[in-house]
Amino acid sequence: MSNTRSRVKPSVPAQNYILGGNTLAIGGSIAQHSTHVNIGHRGGFDRLQEAVASAAFHNSAQRIDPPKCHPNTRLAVLHKIMEWIQNSENRDAWIMWLNVLQGRGNPTRNSVEPLIATLAYQLALTFPDTQHLISRAIDRDPLVFETSFESQLSSLIIEPLREIRSLSDGSNNVAPPFLIIIDGLDECDGREVQINIIYTIADALRDKDLPILFLITSRPEKQITMAFNSRKVPNLLERLPLDDTYLPDKDIRLFLNDKFVEIKMSHPFKHLIDPSWPTEDILNGLVEKSSGQFIYASVVMKFVSSSRRHPVQRLEVIQGIRPPRLDTPFAQLDALYIHIFSCVEDINSTMLVLSYAILGSFKTIPSIELFLSLAIGDIEVALADLTSIVVIESSSIKFLHASLPDFLLDPARSQKYYIDPPDRYADFAHRWFEHVKTGQSAALWGRGDAIHEHLKAAVPTKELHQDLLQFLPHPKHFAYLAQEDTVRILSKFLSSIKILDFQDEYRAYNQQLELITHMAKEHYPKHCHLLGEDHDISKILIKIESEQRGYEEGEREQQEACEREVREQEAHEQHARKHEVCTQKAREQHASEEEVREQQVRENRSQALVAQERDAKEARPRPTFQKRRLFAKWFPKGLRMYLTARKN
Repeated sequence: MSNTRSRVKPSVPAQNYILGGNTLAIGGSIAQHSTHVNIGHRGGFDRLQEAVASAAFHNSAQRIDPPKCHPNTRLAVLHKIMEWIQNSENRDAWIMWLNVLQGRGNPTRNSVEPLIATLAYQLALTFPDTQHLISRAIDRDPLVFETSFESQLSSLIIEPLREIRSLSDGSNNVAPPFLIIIDGLDECDGREVQINIIYTIADALRDKDLPILFLITSRPEKQITMAFNSRKVPNLLERLPLDDTYLPDKDIRLFLNDKFVEIKMSHPFKHLIDPSWPTEDILNGLVEKSSGQFIYASVVMKFVSSSRRHPVQRLEVIQGIRPPRLDTPFAQLDALYIHIFSCVEDINSTMLVLSYAILGSFKTIPSIELFLSLAIGDIEVALADLTSIVVIESSSIKFLHASLPDFLLDPARSQKYYIDPPDRYADFAHRWFEHVKTGQSAALWGRGDAIHEHLKAAVPTKELHQDLLQFLPHPKHFAYLAQEDTVRILSKFLSSIKILDFQDEYRAYNQQLELITHMAKEHYPKHCHLLGEDHDISKILIKIESEQRGYEEGEREQQEACEREVREQEAHEQHARKHEVCTQKAREQHASEEEVREQQVRENRSQALVAQERDAKEARPRPTFQKRRLFAKWFPKGLRMYLTARKN
């Protein structure tokens, strides 16, 4: 489809099937009502005309260059739709949701108020038997257009069709299904309104007794996806996503080739165009930038084919080779992007995630959430309003439009949604230093997100300057890296600091240079010379060597002092041991002398006793012979012997 989201309006012959016969198509703008006023009696049909938004008709004169399919493109999609429409016998779906990842180049927020009136008007024209039934319903309730969407759908669409169906029961003529196309549901003003439209249509078709089909196109916005996933809808629904299943790149290439051929044949400046223009590489680049969506290719070809400009030069503007003049090449596409971003609720969180997805090194959702200090699931919530241009696949963020990063990085195009790389890089660098404080730096250095990638493109801020002054590099920060890789990354780190102009006379750079050189010299001596390839570390090395010599001398002096102390201690201990030995000997000698003296005293005492006994014995008178004889006579022999021995 060559121009944004299409109403599925194919070229011949399928066009007669979809937008002819029993088909009502609502798209474009439904914000303005018709100004038709019937003078005289205002019947139901007159009131209906006043409530109609004629700009929403697929063939409205107010629609300049309405969306349509380029010839011979989207054939598989059209075939799928026609199969669904014509499969009356085995029908199991009364609603088809054609969800497209792109949108209109000039999106508008449309009111739902004239939607039913516009459908009823087209129904009355396409199916004349319903006209008097619709008019009668309006006459019965002249304020029907002030009632709810549900009431209007029931009174002006469902009931007239049901009555016609009842009148035709028993007839052999089976009418083909009546198709209503609602194009751009996501552009109706209000998310609750969009959900209500889906639920109301599903409720009206619940009994599956009416020959009526609804083809609804929209971007896969969260609220619309949720509504179609509800229990009220799935048994009525067939989904048709315009994704890579239908080989869009092939159709886009065909569209581009046809348009370039048309330019070379009909453009006023065709004589200035080389027949080989554009080259195959240029064409491949445009197809790749389209990301499977026709809107980019359509915008490019509208810009290039301007009759007032040189097509080749206009294409060079698209490629970025030549600066644009007064007009911007992507105005229509930019309007779409700005419209989508204007619907985002938490724009700050969304822009933070998108900024890192575009500028950061980590690509998986868990790594990004960890780096940005987000809770699990926060990224999906932040991107919930951008499902038509950004999706999460295989735990990574995927841009469905390759032109989206270009838009966000161009202040003239994105305006208040501009992602300023220097500011963002400064923020990422600060977050990196905050992670260092929590001990996560090893993973950051070794697994993808190197600080130098942020610093070299960051704007110098006071916060970042303070981070650098407080940062103390340590080998534990590089646990996942080989020694040579560590030194090379540290060299890049220093180079990125040197680029930053903090107006501090390179204080931050010199401080980090000295700290890193010391660390490399101590822990990575074989690779320390790598720092010298990009940085002057000679003075620091001399200082380190001088400090090392002083340190070694100090170590020697300290060692000698320790040895002297040991020797003195040993001498002191030896002297103490000798003194103890001498003291022990003196104590033993003294004890021996005491013992000798005590023995002498005992001996003297014994001798004195012996002498005393002897003297006493000698002092006693000796018995006479007569006494001895008497003694011997009267005392028994044994006792006498005992006394004699004792005496002796």
